[in-house]
Amino acid sequence: MYTEKERIGEIVIVEDNHCMKAHRDLFRMSEDCYRRQPRDTYTTVNTYCEYGPYRVHLVGTWTWLLSLAFLRDSPPDNFEVLYLLKQLGVEESLLQAFRESRIEDIYYTLYYGRRLDVLRRLCHYTRWRLQEAIKTGTRFECHIVSYDRPQIIASSL
Repeated sequence: MYTEKERIGEIVIVEDNHCMKAHRDLFRMSEDCYRRQPRDTYTTVNTYCEYGPYRVHLVGTWTWLLSLAFLRDSPPDNFEVLYLLKQLGVEESLLQAFRESRIEDIYYTLYYGRRLDVLRRLCHYTRWRLQEAIKTGTRFECHIVSYDRPQIIASSL
């Protein structure tokens, strides 16, 4: 994507315009820093980081960020999400209720149940996974945007 001489400083990869608005409202970065990537996200992140940039903000909804946490382009299945959440400290009693639920239902329970600590831990975990997998010196920052309104509700910052 870039030659070594063209290495840029910072980009923001967003899921959609909703997520771009949330990030721009908070960080006020130039519009040319933003790259929309609704699909094939992990592959794209890997490609961008081959020669640059030095820092990448990843901004998306719960489901989009989960796919990055598992280093893939498609969302994980329900079992994988429940296992990850258990590792991130969510109580077994809460997870038990979601064995047959959709991934989005888990998000709404965490969000409206004010379990933003779990969403922040997911951001930190995703950042760690990406930095371990993509060893180019790129620093990652992950942000989860609410489905309901363009607002960042959890971040790895």
